[in-house]
Amino acid sequence: MTTTDALNLWGISVSCAGSAVAMCGAYLQVNGYFAIKTKEIPRQIVQVLCELPKGKALQLLRIYAALGGMKKEDRGKSLLGFFLVLVGFLLQTLGAGLMILSLISNTSGNAGKPVG
Repeated sequence: MTTTDALNLWGISVSCAGSAVAMCGAYLQVNGYFAIKTKEIPRQIVQVLCELPKGKALQLLRIYAALGGMKKEDRGKSLLGFFLVLVGFLLQTLGAGLMILSLISNTSGNAGKPVG
C-alpha cells in the first residue's frame, strides 16, 4: 500500500466515523421531539416522505412534535448531542485534511512508493 493509498484510507475512515458520531449527536439533540421508540424512527421517516407529495408531511410532523413535547426534553442529553455533532464535524474535517494531504503527496513525486 502506498502512502497516498494509506492517507486516502485513513481520510475516508475518519470522515465516516465523524459522520456516524455527528448523526448520533443530532439524534440526541432532538430527543425531546420523539414520543416513539428509536426502532420506530425509520418507519416514521418513510411515512413522512410518503406524505410529502400530498402536502401533508408538515401536518404529520406537527403531530409528532406535539406528542414528543409531552415527554419533555432531557437537556443534558441534548447538550451531549451538541458536543457529539461538534466532534463529528471535527473528525470529518480531519478526514478531509488527510485526503487533501494524500493529493499533495501524490503530486510531489511520491506516487507508487510503499508506506514505511
